[in-house]
Amino acid sequence: MKSAGRSADKFSHQRAGNVPLLTAKNKAQDVANTLAGRARSMERQLERLDAGAVAKPFDDRRVLTLDLPPLPPGPQEVLTVRDLGVTREGQEVLSSVNLHVRRGDRVALTGPNGGGKSTLLRAVLSELPHTGTVTWGAGLTRSVAGQHGEELRGLGTVGGALLDANPALTPHQLHEIAAQVGLPGPLAALATLSGGQRTRLSLARLSVTRAQVLLLDEPTNHLDLPMIEALEALLLAFPGTVLLASHDRRLLERTATRVWAVGGGGVTEQE
Repeated sequence: MKSAGRSADKFSHQRAGNVPLLTAKNKAQDVANTLAGRARSMERQLERLDAGAVAKPFDDRRVLTLDLPPLPPGPQEVLTVRDLGVTREGQEVLSSVNLHVRRGDRVALTGPNGGGKSTLLRAVLSELPHTGTVTWGAGLTRSVAGQHGEELRGLGTVGGALLDANPALTPHQLHEIAAQVGLPGPLAALATLSGGQRTRLSLARLSVTRAQVLLLDEPTNHLDLPMIEALEALLLAFPGTVLLASHDRRLLERTATRVWAVGGGGVTEQE
């Protein structure tokens, strides 16, 4: 009996000693279950947010979608060039150039570096001395994007540059445009922008302009592939006239309706 009593006492002591251990295990399991449940709940919330989120501009490759008035068509005869000649630093760059552009033409300027593409664009804009005549259609408005962002000179902020392209834009539209092309807000200084940001700003200006003619000199400089595709979509949708100098063969093949080969002092239309 004495031995049995001692065994019973020992068994009771062991059971009592196991209670804290079992309680700790239960608490740990409860915590693990709670954390797992929270993780599953958070994962479901993130999935719902992802499903309803608007994709980033660079991912969904949007162009600007604003409620802007339709572009006035302008005259049918856009540009006539007769016997154009340009000499720079004693070197004849262009000679006896004759060109004719009608409304809706998208003209690609091709040729080697230094062949005269930029010179031709600047000459028809009367930015360079030249011989011969350049005649633009009456009342036409033009928008220019240079390969070095020359059109942004003298402009102080992102908002100011956009308003320079379209003075009718509202403050809300300025914020919307900046966000869609990945730019800082309208108050951001142009001096703080990177080369790629400045090029995207030039693209945004083309998207909102009410000009009837676009003159673009290597507009894909500093642009990534999604932005180049956005430019392509913009040019295809543009109802006016485009003169485009570029080495981007894919862009030219997809957008141009006419091709001018510039080089050797002349301009030849390709069939």
